[in-house]
Amino acid sequence: MIDWRRSVEAVQAAWASRPEQERHKVLAGALVVLPLVFYLALWAPLSARVRALSHAVPRERAALVKMQGEARMLAQLKGRVGHAPTGTALLGFIEQQAQAAGLGVDQLSPRGSHRADLVLGKVAFATVLRFIGAVQAQGIAVERARLAPAGPGLVSGHLTMRALS
Repeated sequence: MIDWRRSVEAVQAAWASRPEQERHKVLAGALVVLPLVFYLALWAPLSARVRALSHAVPRERAALVKMQGEARMLAQLKGRVGHAPTGTALLGFIEQQAQAAGLGVDQLSPRGSHRADLVLGKVAFATVLRFIGAVQAQGIAVERARLAPAGPGLVSGHLTMRALS
């Protein structure tokens, strides 16, 4: 164990044994070095961190505002989702939505009471996206989509759709 009293006494004795001019030089050096150490060890890192946080806070606030807007939009969309039809009503509903979207359907066939297969000829990709959005708003999800390019802006393929209710 360290005997602090003896250590302090030894330092005081060593300090007292030095010439007065040397003690003044050491004190002057300490007065110059201590503020520099304080600045480099404490002030500069804290100042840099404050600057970084002052730039991060506005970005985070903007992200929060954006997420809150998206949350409101999601809540509105959830409120618009209806109950999906099943059975033959599902096929009729999908066919009606496809016609309303201007979607060229080559074949529509049931896969049980909650699923349907839809084969598409050459149709505009944007039309397919509008159709998918319209049926999803009514509680019908696209389980599988296999689409292939069929020309500039056109696709053809197969959609498997499922009623969510």
